Amino acid sequence: MLLFANSKEGVATRFLERQLGIGYFAAFTMAARIRMHMAALENDRVVGRKGERLFVKLVEFPTKPCASQRQVKSCWAVLLSDVSQIVSVVVENLDQHSILKAINQRGHAGAMQVTTCRRTLDVLCDIGARSALAWFEHDNSARHPSIPDRAPGFVAHVKLHLKGQFGRVTTGRLWTYLKEFEFRHNRIGNPSSVYWDLIGRFPDLGKADVDRIEAKSFIQSAK
Repeated sequence: MLLFANSKEGVATRFLERQLGIGYFAAFTMAARIRMHMAALENDRVVGRKGERLFVKLVEFPTKPCASQRQVKSCWAVLLSDVSQIVSVVVENLDQHSILKAINQRGHAGAMQVTTCRRTLDVLCDIGARSALAWFEHDNSARHPSIPDRAPGFVAHVKLHLKGQFGRVTTGRLWTYLKEFEFRHNRIGNPSSVYWDLIGRFPDLGKADVDRIEAKSFIQSAK
């Protein structure tokens, strides 16, 4: 856990394998368990406050195709942020139902939903979910540092290190990697709390608990 708390670029399985002198499968299982632990601690986080801005951004991430797929795939994540925190929800299909579900689950009901991303606005208009946002505004965080959109910096950091440390990850596991970065990012103002929060609480991680965590972090298409 100390390695995860101190790392800014994420902890790769091969790194754990070398550092701890264990096999690849053991290192992979350990890393997955710690990421799930981080996700559990972040699972009840709701972003935004009544009457204040809730920034919405749709981000496309390249993902590793399954063995039966030759083409490179990608999937989308809905990022919700306010002045101090950020939450990510991966959506398997970019449709109105999935996006609105992500916003309703992780965003404060009374917040003013806005976006500074023209691409996000275009996508929402294309799928008929424009009403999910109150308005579009240009990114004015430089002029108004008290109301920054935290998503662009978070996305740049995550994409850089996902590519460098992990390569591409599968769609089904992307949300766990995002939760690792999200956990550290939301404590950026108090770095020591990353480690102490990790070891201070050990939520249940049974199958039902994991399914509940995944349901709020990865919205899958209807079977």
